Amino acid sequence: MALPDLKPTMSMLAKCPPCNPRNCKPDLEVVNVRAYYMGVTALVYGGLAAGLVGILDAPVSDGSEDHRRQECALQGATAQLACPPATADDKAQNDNIFGISIAAMVVNLFVILYLLGTMSSPKWSAWAFKGQWVLELLNVGLFAGLVAWFDQSENLLDEANVENSVFFGEGNVYIIAWFGLAMAVADVVLFNLLKFFYFGTRCDVSFELNVPQK
Repeated sequence: MALPDLKPTMSMLAKCPPCNPRNCKPDLEVVNVRAYYMGVTALVYGGLAAGLVGILDAPVSDGSEDHRRQECALQGATAQLACPPATADDKAQNDNIFGISIAAMVVNLFVILYLLGTMSSPKWSAWAFKGQWVLELLNVGLFAGLVAWFDQSENLLDEANVENSVFFGEGNVYIIAWFGLAMAVADVVLFNLLKFFYFGTRCDVSFELNVPQK
């Protein structure tokens, strides 16, 4: 089987000190998989956050210029009232959820653009890997913040509210936030377990430019 052509965008060498071959199997494609993993997870986080932004900032009704987050409370909806009037506290809660969602969307969009923009520079791609743990913890914090602010509404998940509220028409906003948090926690735990105990800490993958070309 012919070896794949390693282009500059994939010019990487595995730097591995002497060790047991069973525990030390440098594989250039592992780095590529890690880059794809970072991009895909950032895309999912950004998509979840964008979904919340869209739901919160959508108009109260067709043709209305009023936004849900400015007019409607997250709780208290009934069959006759899909948009319970928001108090000052309700608006503050909505604004905080909206702001955190925007932050999560922007952060993860930046990661995606960074990965795409540095594909031709192994050196800069390496920086993305070095900061991966920061991104993982940041997503945990952002989605934990979303869940915490949603939890300010005691009757958020009442059956009548879920069935009738304008905030639940396109999807369950609370489940979206919890899914993001669960995924972020699993990302931190599972990825780092695999990184340190399956792939091994002695086999660090570094980027080099001196890869023999075909």
